[in-house]
Amino acid sequence: MSAAATMTCAGVGHGRGRRPGGLAAALAVAAAVLFGAAANGAEDEFFVVSSIDAARGHIVLKRPTETAVTMLVNERTTYRGEQGKPLHLGDLRAGDTAYITSSRSPAGELTALVVRLGPMTVEELQRRYLKPQPQPPPRRGPGPTAKASVPAQAAALPASPA
Repeated sequence: MSAAATMTCAGVGHGRGRRPGGLAAALAVAAAVLFGAAANGAEDEFFVVSSIDAARGHIVLKRPTETAVTMLVNERTTYRGEQGKPLHLGDLRAGDTAYITSSRSPAGELTALVVRLGPMTVEELQRRYLKPQPQPPPRRGPGPTAKASVPAQAAALPASPA
């Protein structure tokens, strides 16, 4: 991740009545975010929204490590829902999860460029935070088998009427 730009994402609280947008709009937004981030060398980062102060133009976020981050927002910050639908700062709520692309000023302040609400899926969690586990080598030869003798199995069956 470059010091000049950082992309972060936060997940959305579910069940808040947001409707999915059109597929074309979602693809256009995804392409713009991905190509814009790639052009700037930015990567996204996952956050949970802790609080929003629209009057001061900043949001307080928590990383998965429970570290708090204050990030500036301005008129150039764009907000997208889970399906790519345009949102506004007022649509964010404490507890929402988001992926945010940000830039760092020379003074060290982070400013959000793109805020995309969305959940942290198991696949995304593994990709971002969990290192692949080495697989054990395959077993060679016959493994342990459960051997039950036929007489023991026959003794366990009820006697049939003659």
